Amino acid sequence: MLITFTTDFGVSSPYVAAMKGSLLRVCEQVHLVDITHSIGPQNVRQAAVVLADVTPMFPAKTLHVVVVDPGVGTERKMIYAEINDQQYLAPDNGVLSYLARQHTPQRVLELAETMFWRANVSHTFHGRDILAPVAGHLAAGLQASQLGPIHPVLAMLPWNEPQIEPDEVRGEVLCIDSFGNLITNLSAAKIKGWAGPSGIVTQVRERQISGLQTTYGKRSAGEVITLADSQGRLEIAKVNGNAASALGAEVGDWVRVRRAPKS
Repeated sequence: MLITFTTDFGVSSPYVAAMKGSLLRVCEQVHLVDITHSIGPQNVRQAAVVLADVTPMFPAKTLHVVVVDPGVGTERKMIYAEINDQQYLAPDNGVLSYLARQHTPQRVLELAETMFWRANVSHTFHGRDILAPVAGHLAAGLQASQLGPIHPVLAMLPWNEPQIEPDEVRGEVLCIDSFGNLITNLSAAKIKGWAGPSGIVTQVRERQISGLQTTYGKRSAGEVITLADSQGRLEIAKVNGNAASALGAEVGDWVRVRRAPKS
């Protein structure tokens, strides 16, 4: 079985190895892939976007283990979910909500059967003591239906929809990637169609950016530009630089797009 890991532990953390060891003690015949361990600490929203962007690229039935869990040890549930032909083990804290917004989950189960956990479960490391051994049992042939009962309601984070007005489209900074690019919740293609041949002017904070580029190398180093990211979303970038730092922008900031004045 192909199993991935996504955490906020950091690339040098021994916690990642502890999880893998816990899994491998149950089943050694697995192929392990790290999606990322550089999610911002406790940043459930960032993890949710990363999972929605990356996990659909994997073969069907890949099992994705997700540990971004600021509520570890509290009453939040640990769950197994099947979404869009992928499988997930995660805390039910909204980390799967961006995926669930795009694709209705086929099945969500509570991890209630403790026989598939480590014998001694820490209050602060459910990734090692619950999710990893459960992943090992699934890889060894355990049927998901044995994990526990149906979990009826998946926790959802609030995801704002773009607002389309006659004279402008308003969205927000959905996330900031490792290059400092601002990824918005706006579709670049829809924006381009809405604007027509006149083009667009995008505003973030006090900065206005004209046009929509096809790629970074079309403009000079240091220039702030807009373009379509690899998922088709409107992105604001600084060529060979960090747009978030240059603009003082943060996740949740408004992004306003207007039609460019006719020349």
